[in-house]
Amino acid sequence: MSLRSFIEAMPKAELNVQLEGSFEISRLLFISEQYEIPETLKHYNDWVGLIRKPDYARLYDILRVANSWVRDGDDLSRLAYDLATKLHKQRVRYAEVGVCPAYYPDCALDFEGFFAAINDGRQRAERAWGIRMQWILNAFRDDPRRVEDTVRWGSSIPAQRAGVIGVGLIGRDDVQSPVQFEKPFRSAEKRDLVRVVRVGELTGRAGLSDTLASLNPSRILDARELWEDDEVIAQVVQQSVLISFSPSRLVKQKWVENPTKLPIRKLLDHGVKLVVGSDQPTLYQTNLNQEYILAAEAGSLSSEEITDMALSALAHSALPEEEKESLRQIFRSEIDTLVAEHLTS
Repeated sequence: MSLRSFIEAMPKAELNVQLEGSFEISRLLFISEQYEIPETLKHYNDWVGLIRKPDYARLYDILRVANSWVRDGDDLSRLAYDLATKLHKQRVRYAEVGVCPAYYPDCALDFEGFFAAINDGRQRAERAWGIRMQWILNAFRDDPRRVEDTVRWGSSIPAQRAGVIGVGLIGRDDVQSPVQFEKPFRSAEKRDLVRVVRVGELTGRAGLSDTLASLNPSRILDARELWEDDEVIAQVVQQSVLISFSPSRLVKQKWVENPTKLPIRKLLDHGVKLVVGSDQPTLYQTNLNQEYILAAEAGSLSSEEITDMALSALAHSALPEEEKESLRQIFRSEIDTLVAEHLTS
């Protein structure tokens, strides 16, 4: 037994996985054939090649094209069910999944129809595997009006009933100033929604600092260059913002030189609240277990620190406090048993 086997067996909560980058490639190709997309889309085989072996400089293009092949609610239900099944196999008990309806223009569903579809898959998976999922409703920052509409609906009673617990800002972070989204994010904060921002990809530490000052996010994804600026680290700690990133994404986007350069240890030593996520696991050819393993190796993390990270993800989830405590006790009991089985010589 080993630290790797301990991580693989450990119960987990996943706070950073995106439905749009989690599809099974075989499922997506089956969907595309249903709608005769191989016959109607120019360069179809080239796009399939990019899905199988991504050019990460074209990631948003790949996501837009691939997800546009999804055409109806049944397809969305299958994608949600497939994701839940994969997470269950990784010992994930609870997940908060990012979803962006704008990725599916040909589905022609309003918000309620969209969530009815993915909740069909979510509920089937919960009955089958016991895994629970809730949703972060994402919008692209290049369309400020849509961001406002998304936050407005995400704050509604129908959204709460549909399992929406937060809103997110995604896409290129150099197209709009964070100030542009101050009003909708302030509205989301008043309604106690989780507020997630993907930032740092193109704007680096300056974008991080501006986002912290303007939007007061609950969580930041990526946080590129955070580890290079102690002042921005201090902002993150002072505002108690959770940082979630995928080690595989940082490496494959070449934001760090190699896995040994991942800044896990520095961020933890500076008091940053840090969790790892699989983000877009199909395109980054990873899963949550592998992200924990990469983080453990890069930061020379002990089993206690890995356990703390897993419990931190649960603690920072949007679950009600009673449910968090119940799951925490279950996690703690199972982890104690796993330590004895996998790490005690």
